[in-house]
Amino acid sequence: MFTTPRILGDLAKVLGSQFPAHPPIEPYEVRVTRPDPPLVAGIRPFTVTDEPYVCELGSIRGRGRHRSS
Repeated sequence: MFTTPRILGDLAKVLGSQFPAHPPIEPYEVRVTRPDPPLVAGIRPFTVTDEPYVCELGSIRGRGRHRSS
């Protein structure tokens, strides 16, 4: 896994996020976690092969990690 240096400092605070890691391109399962909106209602889990990112939202201290592609 590729990791990014913590060199953004105050810029990460202004942006509200930072990408601390970049896993390899790989297959992973996508699941709808909030199925109530009509746009995603009825979508079943599916597998994609993509370039995921680990994103820290709202904090550069390790809270709020999300994986996105």
